[in-house]
Amino acid sequence: LSYKLLPPECKTKADEIVEYILSNQSDIKTLKASYIHSKMQIVELYGGSDDYMKMQARKYSNEVDKLIANSILRMVKAVGKAEYKQNIKDYMRYPICYIAYCTIVKDNLTSA
Repeated sequence: LSYKLLPPECKTKADEIVEYILSNQSDIKTLKASYIHSKMQIVELYGGSDDYMKMQARKYSNEVDKLIANSILRMVKAVGKAEYKQNIKDYMRYPICYIAYCTIVKDNLTSA
């Protein structure tokens, strides 16, 4: 699974999960801000207009969101494998992963 290869409706659901995580996990939100800040320091070395700086900040924000989404998708894939093997103990330790799996994968399989 890769974010860029997801159908639009799955991307929307993955984006919602990323938004949920960022709004409820201050540590991850702080890490995202640090990532953007470090990237923007490099951009500032080369300069540019305010519009360019804002565009770059949005670009790096989206980049972090995709990195988070891909991490979630890796966990979703692992949950899918665990479910396929009917090993419920594996994903019960990580309920957010199972919720993501049900939201992104299962719902779209049953609606297809």
